[in-house]
Amino acid sequence: MYDVLIKNGMVIDGTGRDAFKADIAISDGRIVEIGDVSADAETVIDAVGKYVSPGFIDMHSHADASVPFYPKMEAPLGQGITTVFAGHCGLGVAPVNKYWFEMFVEEPAISELIPRNIQGHGPFFERIVETDKLAPIVKKYFDVDLDWRTWGEYLKHLTNVGIGVNMAAVVGHANLRVQIMGIDYQRHATKEEVEEMKNLLAISMREGSFGLGLGLDYDPGKYADKYELNELAKTVAKYDGMLTAHVRMHNTLEDMNKSQPPIEGFKEIMEIGLQTGVRVHISHICAGYQVEPYDAQLHKKSAERTLEIIDEYKDKGVKVSWDVLPKHTGSVFNFNQLIGKLYPYVMQAGGKKAFSEKLANDYYKSHISKEIKSGKHLSKSPFFSFNPDENPDWHEGFYIAKSSNEAYVGKNLKDIAKERNTDTVDVLLDLVQEDPEMYIARVYTNEKVADSDYFCAHPHACIGLDNAGFNYDYIVDYNDMPIQKTQPAAYNGMIKLLNYKLTSRIEDMIKNLTSNPSKVLKLKDRGLIREGMIGDIVVLDYENLDTNEDFVNPGQPPKGIDYVLVNGIIAVYEGKQIVNNAGKVLYHK
Repeated sequence: MYDVLIKNGMVIDGTGRDAFKADIAISDGRIVEIGDVSADAETVIDAVGKYVSPGFIDMHSHADASVPFYPKMEAPLGQGITTVFAGHCGLGVAPVNKYWFEMFVEEPAISELIPRNIQGHGPFFERIVETDKLAPIVKKYFDVDLDWRTWGEYLKHLTNVGIGVNMAAVVGHANLRVQIMGIDYQRHATKEEVEEMKNLLAISMREGSFGLGLGLDYDPGKYADKYELNELAKTVAKYDGMLTAHVRMHNTLEDMNKSQPPIEGFKEIMEIGLQTGVRVHISHICAGYQVEPYDAQLHKKSAERTLEIIDEYKDKGVKVSWDVLPKHTGSVFNFNQLIGKLYPYVMQAGGKKAFSEKLANDYYKSHISKEIKSGKHLSKSPFFSFNPDENPDWHEGFYIAKSSNEAYVGKNLKDIAKERNTDTVDVLLDLVQEDPEMYIARVYTNEKVADSDYFCAHPHACIGLDNAGFNYDYIVDYNDMPIQKTQPAAYNGMIKLLNYKLTSRIEDMIKNLTSNPSKVLKLKDRGLIREGMIGDIVVLDYENLDTNEDFVNPGQPPKGIDYVLVNGIIAVYEGKQIVNNAGKVLYHK
């Protein structure tokens, strides 16, 4: 008797070949028979009229930071993701022998040691605290034992707790730098410090890390020089690991205040691959050449030329792969309330209520209005700041999703400003004063995504969501500050992608979500439906996929992902998560 038998489904095996009708039998966590299976099973799933595919692999995840706090990982699992590849952009939560480099989930705890940065938060304004001092506060807020310091201890912690989906991860470059350099990281490392980083990296590689993640646009990675990067890359290559890179775009190595076209950042990382032999993986690829003003055809040409250059490096012997974010997904940072756009001012006032009350003072309101209109918004975070002086259409990217005044729901600030015959910045301040709990939702008017669509549909693509593995009830809500719940794409990004139908055959897109990333990660027994492979499987009702998108309460499972098996265990049954710990921590060997 088999453990699970999936009957009557159309199998998309992950290779790209046409779907075929077959039954799939699973025992002891592996696929043991494919075809016309007549044997009995403990659980029989009738997949008639549905596709059966390998579990999706999210190739750009930050779930390594969220999983200690939200181990059920409902967000990825509910949309058919059975494996996440995490630890990117130089950021991570291990090793933390001495210092903890701020991520995002632990924000309430870390704020007890260091106040929030008034300029905003994100990968430009991180806080660094001593791990031993943070641990008891994490326990208080999250009831989580921060009982790891090394990479191996981190993976052991997750194994002991149990996790919802499989996770492979790389060490964050930031973690190496701050353990060795402490808060004095805004400089090039000495040769002695580089040697210490190499030793710590080697230990982490031996303990199961898949490689090293770089964030060369962000602190502290942007201060690394060529010597440091090449030496660390050699260490990764020694263990046949991967060097993943958020490349330099917002700064150059020579001038931290000077931006450069993405292609120069791609070339920099591929040159490292050429010189050291390390396997290189480019994170969230984009068109390498900037096109201003935007032209869809030229933007696509830029994307095509980007891949031509990558192929030229492949011809030189560089082992390079890449992932891409689907349009309208990405980033764990999200304020769900309109008042979040005024985050620094709310901080100054001491909370939402106090700020909305201060806006009753006409002089105060006028001062803020003039400041914002002149482009002097206090926030410097790229996720939250806006400059009406440079971008007069800033208000068109969202609309009111929830308000005490129902007449505003569904309208953007431009609509309301027209009704009131006033400026949109003034309307923003008026609405916050009237209803500081007002919610907003993104409106997808910007279709400047010719490169994203092109890359997603490319036969060599790997897909990433650039989000985390939250539970459905994830929320950051304390001290009367703007509520953060992350965006709906954290829960439905893969469904949005499938519904775009960017490829004429679903088999091609499933290949990009399954066997392509499994090859890059060298996961030899995942990513395909084949006898002997591990039973990571999704049963999806393709014709009835629905994102179930809700910006007020984004933690909603999408519709159409009927069953998800992780390591042969049914974790999602009839659209509901029934097993919370079917995933495994994956060790690089």
